Amino acid sequence: MRAGKAHRRVWVALIAAAAIAGCGKELPPRTESPEVTLRAEPLHFSPGEVMTATLKVVHPGDVKPEPEVTNEPLGNLTVIEGPAMQETALSGGWKQTVFSWKLTGYLPGPVTIGPIAVKLGEKRGPSSSSIALTIDDPLKGRTADLKELRGQKGIFDIPYTALMWLITWIGMMVLLAVCGIVALIVWYVRRGRPPVPAGPPPTPKEKALTALEALRETLPTVTDFKPLYYEMNLVLRRFIEEEFGFAASRETTEEFLEAARTALPKKLQEGLDDYFRACDLVKYAGYPVDRKAAAVALDTAVAFVKNAADRPKPVLVEGAAHGTA
Repeated sequence: MRAGKAHRRVWVALIAAAAIAGCGKELPPRTESPEVTLRAEPLHFSPGEVMTATLKVVHPGDVKPEPEVTNEPLGNLTVIEGPAMQETALSGGWKQTVFSWKLTGYLPGPVTIGPIAVKLGEKRGPSSSSIALTIDDPLKGRTADLKELRGQKGIFDIPYTALMWLITWIGMMVLLAVCGIVALIVWYVRRGRPPVPAGPPPTPKEKALTALEALRETLPTVTDFKPLYYEMNLVLRRFIEEEFGFAASRETTEEFLEAARTALPKKLQEGLDDYFRACDLVKYAGYPVDRKAAAVALDTAVAFVKNAADRPKPVLVEGAAHGTA
């Protein structure tokens, strides 16, 4: 027994001596890679409730870790506070740095935090894994409670959709009734008003002069004179047809001029042949003209209309048609 106790004492003394000898020596440097760990608490929380996300980085002591965090790694959660940083020295010259955030969310449903990368000095370090969270819906499973809050149903318990259709239908009926009343009032007021007399129709002279002046306004921009001469010819033929009563606009130039020799006064026939033959040369043969010649032709047409309209009209004596003068 005494030999066994002496043997144990020797071993205890050797271990103590080895421990005392090792206290004065430096520990060998650590060779493992930096570690990044992400935690969250609680994993389930209600909208607006604050939860804590913690990022723990174990790294060499000569570098300072910086988490690369944006809204995306934080799952679009709202940051209430942070990040707060806390360092702890480890063996082998390493450190443990802990970053913590106070976060919250407002939309019920699943949320994922991470992965969060860490920058160690000038180099990019490892990334953490991601964590799945859930923002609980406070109303889920409480349909029965909501029904109880409604209380006892009334006599007319109409569904919301049917109620909206009923309100829309009543509104349309009221709108139609108002429109009908307004239309009836307008009709009644207008029925009592005397009809507005229409003004006298324009004379052939007024229509012809208006058309010729419109052609004169386009003269500065005309590049092709055929349409211009065509319109001048047609305006003058229509005036003669309305003023003297023969089909001037539906006859050829030869037929029209032949009829004009008997239907028009001698004074109005002067220069009429030259005017209409010149129009035909431009319209059909492409005879070259310029703006000056076109302006002269317009003046000729205007003068003819004025002379023809202002000519003395024969005076009919009452009873002359029956042979009694």
